[in-house]
Amino acid sequence: NKNLCNDHHECHSELLPYHKVVDISEASSSSSSSSSSSPPQTPPCPQHPSEKMNRMCLKCEVPVCSTCLISGFHQSHPSEPVEVFMNRKRDQLSGLVNSVQDRHQDLDKSLFLIDQIET
Repeated sequence: NKNLCNDHHECHSELLPYHKVVDISEASSSSSSSSSSSPPQTPPCPQHPSEKMNRMCLKCEVPVCSTCLISGFHQSHPSEPVEVFMNRKRDQLSGLVNSVQDRHQDLDKSLFLIDQIET
């Protein structure tokens, strides 16, 4: 996918196979309709299949189950519910998109002014 660096593309497509990688323009057009609908599906933990990955390890930024946090690799790592993490990241991404759109408009205005001066 052209919107992800190689490391993140591998992470999302191989290590987190339940993730659907979509083009960013596709994601932005559907985010407003899907953000308030049903909660995301919680996949089972690869290490503990009977557990759902409903927490986010904040140190590693990967979804984990409760057992991973209590006695597994992510023991003693800070965590929060996946929904809280996703909402925070969605807000950050939305802010970045708005900032880029504002900058794009500023650049368009500058180009227009340059064109006016040159003609």
